Amino acid sequence: MVQVTTLGRTSISATGKKQFRAEVATLGSLSHVNLVQLRGFCAEGVHRLLVYDYLENGSLDKWLFCDSVEEMSHHGVREIDKWDVRYRIAVDTARGLAFLHEGCRDKVLHLDVKPQNILLDGTFRAKLSDFGVSKLIERETRGDHTQTQTAMRGTPGYMAPEWFLNLPVTDKSDVFSYGMVLLELVGGRKNAHLHVDDVHDGMVDMHKSGHPDEGIGWYFPAWAAKQAGLGKTLDIVDKRLLTNVNQKAEEDATSSLIRLIHVAFWCIQEDPVYRPLMSTVLLMLEEHVQVPDPPLHLRYIPRQVVRPSSLVFPSSTSIASSTMSSIESIHATGDNFLHSR
Repeated sequence: MVQVTTLGRTSISATGKKQFRAEVATLGSLSHVNLVQLRGFCAEGVHRLLVYDYLENGSLDKWLFCDSVEEMSHHGVREIDKWDVRYRIAVDTARGLAFLHEGCRDKVLHLDVKPQNILLDGTFRAKLSDFGVSKLIERETRGDHTQTQTAMRGTPGYMAPEWFLNLPVTDKSDVFSYGMVLLELVGGRKNAHLHVDDVHDGMVDMHKSGHPDEGIGWYFPAWAAKQAGLGKTLDIVDKRLLTNVNQKAEEDATSSLIRLIHVAFWCIQEDPVYRPLMSTVLLMLEEHVQVPDPPLHLRYIPRQVVRPSSLVFPSSTSIASSTMSSIESIHATGDNFLHSR
């Protein structure tokens, strides 16, 4: 079985069609255990279709965001509620992204990393899909985060600040999106929830939101940073992940889930310079590299969300030095480990 992705119905020139075929040929040659294999395409008339392998368990969002008991039972939530399964999904996704960024002859930016584009096979191993609509970037030198300006693409709630600030989009933009997915994976909640009664002129009154379960407008990353700053990091974790585990297993789960949260906070830093490479993220998750305490000054909030005064953290200037020192330490340790392998 296969799944088909529609890229839209547009009329393009013969040169554009040739370029499309060339890019698809390149993407079809990519083979990695954590990428959904591109099997074919259609470029007839105005039709642009990509054909991928079909994965039995569908997309991650259908497992994380079930609204009813019946739906939860249908999707087998008990399996996704095992902390080690979610951790493995995080690692699998990181491996796929790291391969696209650094393991290919041509750097590939995904540009739409989200739970809907993370597919699960019959054993809940994760594979990235829809990278066929991403932009191919020629990597000029090793370690060069080649910059590119492209038309706006991606999904609100996962898009990095640079999309909206007219700044260059790089592989660090994918890192930001991955960090947002990590928070949802650990918390079992969507990153933003807007209740119609709380929206006024496109803005949300977050002063009324004390806890995400209240069901009113809120922004999960800001709330999570606040909890972490108060020493309540475990409040961020989906409580189902720590249910029905013995004491030893709970200790392992707690340590691993806190590691995921800290990595997520590094990934969603507003300044791309402070975000780690995906290869470094992978080393962190595989416990080859220590994860320093992340900065919690999340100044970036989507324009639909207002930051309440209670979520004000130290200015970026006051902690920029320590943040950069931590980042340099992470990169140096990661580089040393990679060179020794």
